[in-house]
Amino acid sequence: DMIRSPWYTIVNEGGTAAGDYDVVLTLNDPENAEWAGGGSAAKTLTATFVRGGKGDGSTYIWKGGSSNSWLDGNNWDRGFPPLEGDRVVISPKANSTILVNAAPPHLLSFVLGGSNGTATVQFQNWDAVLTADEVTIKDKGVLQPVSAFTDTESSNRVAVVCNNFTLESGASINASGKGWVAPKANVKGSGPGGGQQNRGGAGYGGRGGCGYDVRKAACGNPYGSLTAPTDPGSGGGQSGTSGAGAGGGAVLIQASNNIRIDGSIRADGTDSASSYGSGSGGGVYLSCRTFEGAGSVTARGGFSNPVRKGLAPEFVQMYPGAGGRIALDWNETAQAAV
Repeated sequence: DMIRSPWYTIVNEGGTAAGDYDVVLTLNDPENAEWAGGGSAAKTLTATFVRGGKGDGSTYIWKGGSSNSWLDGNNWDRGFPPLEGDRVVISPKANSTILVNAAPPHLLSFVLGGSNGTATVQFQNWDAVLTADEVTIKDKGVLQPVSAFTDTESSNRVAVVCNNFTLESGASINASGKGWVAPKANVKGSGPGGGQQNRGGAGYGGRGGCGYDVRKAACGNPYGSLTAPTDPGSGGGQSGTSGAGAGGGAVLIQASNNIRIDGSIRADGTDSASSYGSGSGGGVYLSCRTFEGAGSVTARGGFSNPVRKGLAPEFVQMYPGAGGRIALDWNETAQAAV
């Protein structure tokens, strides 16, 4: 904030919307006063104005622009991103991707999809949590992590905190292959259950596939919580330079009231090429008071092609990824009344 003073006048050369502006400070009595550093000429400073505070419940409609960033005001019909307590509608006529790399403010409502084009919201960074009273994902609406990641990279997930969450038929959360990534060199897979260098399948809900010799050192180990699985799946191991599978991503939906799933939630590990290790399934944790719907939730491990080693049938190797973990936590008393 600029300090107001009777000695000078502040002029904003621009506007009042968020953005970068030249702020001009002019002495009111330049003949009898000067700046602390000397001189009496007007000074021009560059200031960045960030629109903050609470909204008024207005509806912000995504129109898209030169970037796909949620924070870019040019992508919204009102010229700036939504504030706390506002409503959001993302229903493009053509395929559109929106990047959320920081937690948006708490919204009254968030509606995605329901138009001719596929509307995809990608989450980048673990802390990029969507928070709203009401969240509705309509037909052709997609939530997904932006990409898979290694042990040394920033992790991504889909995380929503709300009162009521609805995933309608034709809508999806797609976190398949968006967990810990398969290695690109002769090393073990990324993640706590990563398959070992000699092609071990990744573990998570169970142990990954070890091949015909059943060497436990090659298999990815189980890990994570049985009742609140928030970890992503791990990557398979390999002995070459490419081909192992990536783990499924992490999906967290926390609703203080109801979750309805009529679409699909997929957090599957990816298959391996050739005889490399496959990725393990991811983690899906749904927490609510009541649950409804006829949709599907999967966290399958990646498939591995069988490779014969010798003539005997017992010498056929496979390196599949273990299944992930799925947990649904509800209020038993409230659920009994549904």
